Formats: sequence, structure tokens, C-alpha cells
Amino acid sequence: MKIVKWVSIAALAVGSLSPLAVAEEYNIDAGHSSIVFKAKRQGVVNVYGRFNQLEGKVAFDPNNPAASSINVTIAANSVDSNNERRDNHLKSPDFFNAEQFTEIVFKSTSVKKSGSDRYTIEGELSLHGVTKTITAEATFTGSGENARRGSKSVGFETHFVVKRSEFGMNFMQDALSDDIEVTFAVHGVHRPPR
Repeated sequence: MKIVKWVSIAALAVGSLSPLAVAEEYNIDAGHSSIVFKAKRQGVVNVYGRFNQLEGKVAFDPNNPAASSINVTIAANSVDSNNERRDNHLKSPDFFNAEQFTEIVFKSTSVKKSGSDRYTIEGELSLHGVTKTITAEATFTGSGENARRGSKSVGFETHFVVKRSEFGMNFMQDALSDDIEVTFAVHGVHRPPR
């Protein structure tokens, strides 16, 4: 009995020394990723905008979602609603105050599988000088390899709602919706070292 016990302990010890699986890391390809938001104006029409500058990394292990993560940094000054006058207003202290709060940052704290090709991502969103925990549902949209470039890629799309008043953005509450719907399509690229 003692021999079996010590063999079991030894096996556990050896197993604990084996290298842990590490999620593969992908750089976010800003040229093929999109972050789009919409707000309802005067309860009548949805107005859309996007951010044109972002960077970050995605770590993804489909066999161990808990080892996965995403970190994204968005340039607040890159907000684009296809209207220069409105964009300047969005960059002003009335809204994003992009001169003082230059970056919008999201860092995941947990990733859990929630269905076939679906994941629940929880993390910290820093916006307008306020950091809050948000939860987003993400869908794995595909993966592929580029033999010519020797790279691999993955794609995800996530949808979530940000209540702007919780981040101190209270201007025009009577005319512009508090709930801002966000869609984020991520293209991550992994290029092995040469």
C-alpha cells in the first residue's frame, strides 16, 4: 500500500514539472479588424461610428480557453462617424475628451467557453478615466494559414453594450441613448520567428 502511495506521489511530482500548455499569441491586425459603435439619436435613428486606430494581442488556446486572453488599446482621437463636425464634438470634453484620455483600453481577466465556437470574456474596460468590469460574448469566426507568409490567423467577433453614463459621459442624455452598442471584429495574426 505504501509503495503504491509513493509511486502515485512521484507520478504527480513529475507531472507537475512538465511544461504547461501555452496559448498561441496573435497580434491584432488593425487593417482587418473593426470596432464599430451605435447610439440612438432622439429615439429616432441609429447613428454609427468607428475607431480607426487600435492595437493589441490575442492569446488563444481552443483546448484550454482559460489560458486565452485579449488586450486591446484604442486611440480615442481616431473616432470616426463620417462627419468631421460631429467627430470634433465626440473628441471634445463633452464626450471622449480625447486630449486628456488618449486611450481606451480593454484587458481580459477571464475567458470561458460558453457554447460551440462561443466564449464569454470578462475584463476591465478603461474609458474616459474610469475603469469598470464588463462581460462580452465572442464568437470564433475562423482560422487559417498563409503559406506564402508563413503566418496563421484567427478571427473573433464580439458584441456588448456600454452604458456611457457609468464612465462619466453624461452629455446629451436627453437626446442620445445612454446604451452604446459595440461590435468588435478581431483579426489576429501569428508569425513564427525566423
